[in-house]
Amino acid sequence: GKVKRVLIVAPKNVALVTWPDEFLEWEHLKDLDWSLLRIDDEDDQVKRCEKFNDAFGKNVVGLYTGSARGFASRRGTAYKEWMRQGRALEDTPIHIINKEALVWIWEFFGEGKYWPYDMVVYDESSMFKNSKSKRTENGTLTRYMVAKRIRKKVKRTVLLTGTVAPKGLINLFGQLFIVDGGERLGRSKTKYEERYFTEDYNGYGVTAL
Repeated sequence: GKVKRVLIVAPKNVALVTWPDEFLEWEHLKDLDWSLLRIDDEDDQVKRCEKFNDAFGKNVVGLYTGSARGFASRRGTAYKEWMRQGRALEDTPIHIINKEALVWIWEFFGEGKYWPYDMVVYDESSMFKNSKSKRTENGTLTRYMVAKRIRKKVKRTVLLTGTVAPKGLINLFGQLFIVDGGERLGRSKTKYEERYFTEDYNGYGVTAL
């Protein structure tokens, strides 16, 4: 009763295989309903869609084989997106996505305006070790920027990892910020570095104090 809907964000293979298997394996989890918000290229429905549109392109539209194949592929991609949006709207208490889809789901729910989750689990928190807040080259939000915004929309955030600081303590800032908004390590990475690290003699790195 603490939360109503949970979003689990994980690396692709972990999202596709590990989490679904874990729900089935554990006694206290096996009765939970969940939805996987990813449609594989080999999905039977997607394959049927592409096969239909390939034949349609050649026999009805009159496209050559290569053009018909491209037409079918584009229709298959659009169909996959339609299916993924449908799953995102399913009324199940747990949704699982791969980490690459985090920006997509934020944008799909109106950039937080219609955000339905009150708890988020990030499986492998080192995906946020790069805490730069700049947008990508095409102007979209980065995964870290989205996670910062999500933190304000949820009651609980859980980070899972087996390697908290895989390349040094400097990477802790971004991971912890998406949990507490800067309460422990501050809101500025620059000030975090100034407080807890000293610059190496060559000026190309830092060392923890």
